[in-house]
Amino acid sequence: SFRHPQHVTELLGAPVKPQTAEPPKSAPAGPGLRGYTKVKDGLFAGRRPALDGFDALKGAGFRAVVYLHPAGADVAAVRDVASTRGLTFHAIEATPEALSDALTAFNRVAADRLNRPAFVFADDDVRAGAVWYLHLRTVDALGDDAARLRAKPLGLSEAGDEGRAFALAIQRVLETR
Repeated sequence: SFRHPQHVTELLGAPVKPQTAEPPKSAPAGPGLRGYTKVKDGLFAGRRPALDGFDALKGAGFRAVVYLHPAGADVAAVRDVASTRGLTFHAIEATPEALSDALTAFNRVAADRLNRPAFVFADDDVRAGAVWYLHLRTVDALGDDAARLRAKPLGLSEAGDEGRAFALAIQRVLETR
């Protein structure tokens, strides 16, 4: 027997609204998200969120968090907090020695629309700034001055031992690309 298209809708349900990589409609609020800033469409940065910060990210529609961590960091607790809130968790070791691999991993995660919007954080700004700077140079093809200008508020610095180590590592990464 002929079925009217209405029956198809009843059988299959209403059309599913496609998921988009649009930034959240409203910025997550609260003291649990220090340094929250939009870097570019679908990618946001800040300091490591507190528990209520993870809640705010989930509530604002974030899909993923990216943790740029030092060598040997125990990422299990952060992974558990993120995953219990339904956030996809990406841990990327970002050290001067592993900066090239960190950039490759970061660029892959950042390019995947299913991860957006994503919140990127590190325990220290220098680590995050180095990765953001290289991302802006390699993916967005910004020149040195423009990338430095954008990455400085995200933590890019050559001050101190760590800053100098990352500056040298950045130089090595750019020379090999």
